[in-house]
Amino acid sequence: MDKRKGYPYSLSTDEYEQRHNQLRDNAWLLIRDLVNKEPHIYEKKYRSKAINKVCETHTISYHTIRKYLYKYWSTGKTINALLPDYNKSGALGKVRNAGEKKRGRPRKYQGIGINVDESTKEVFRKAINKYYLTSKQNSLTVAYKLMLREFYTEDIYYSAGIEKLILKDEDEIPTLEQFKYWFNKETRVQSGSSTASWTLFMRGSV
Repeated sequence: MDKRKGYPYSLSTDEYEQRHNQLRDNAWLLIRDLVNKEPHIYEKKYRSKAINKVCETHTISYHTIRKYLYKYWSTGKTINALLPDYNKSGALGKVRNAGEKKRGRPRKYQGIGINVDESTKEVFRKAINKYYLTSKQNSLTVAYKLMLREFYTEDIYYSAGIEKLILKDEDEIPTLEQFKYWFNKETRVQSGSSTASWTLFMRGSV
């Protein structure tokens, strides 16, 4: 058995493509009527009700339907975007830019993670300044969760009056471990600085 894909045997190229095409077609059948309801489908309240109706009809999660819609819309309404690993296709024979693939040893815990580049560090600084260096004295874990809500959320909906977040794919989100590692590293670097200097650093002013 190919345990990576859950198949009972190794698939040939044709079988592999057929399998993925079937998954794409199944996903398209689920969202086809939704995407044809323009422009109403772009209104959040209307979209939430329409997605919930599909979920009830097909016994499928809200997150799955929302993910299919996001993939379809974010690629210029490309049906093939519903193929598994569509965003990774076409990589063979092409030169990857530095940072496209996460560097370093694969993580065993806490998700996949991303390459922490300058733009990610800037998000970290904003999150620390807004959610950690405050009178509320939030923990780093709370600051991290609030950061995800502000910077790494695709959509927000409510179920039974409870707020639910639909986050981006895990390979687009920094892990809590990365967030804490960066903070602790910068804390050591700035350990000799005054509180004022540290705050200015976190705000990107120094």
